[in-house]
Amino acid sequence: MKLMPMLAVASLFASAAAFAQTPPPPAPMDSPPPAAAAPVVKHHRHSLRYCRKHAKAQNLTGADRTTFIKSCRAGNAS
Repeated sequence: MKLMPMLAVASLFASAAAFAQTPPPPAPMDSPPPAAAAPVVKHHRHSLRYCRKHAKAQNLTGADRTTFIKSCRAGNAS
């Protein structure tokens, strides 16, 4: 009865090697280095508290304040 669980465990260990990653082959020495990718510009989404603070610092009120806060939350204004 103990033979089946032992075989199951042994097969798990044996099959683990099939899923191991192999490192990529090294690049040839005569090829030029890969071109640097252009930096990706990410807009930072700000918290509501941050946007309200900056709207207050700019003395914005009414529709201007609402528009500023929405664009600030979307990451379009800082």
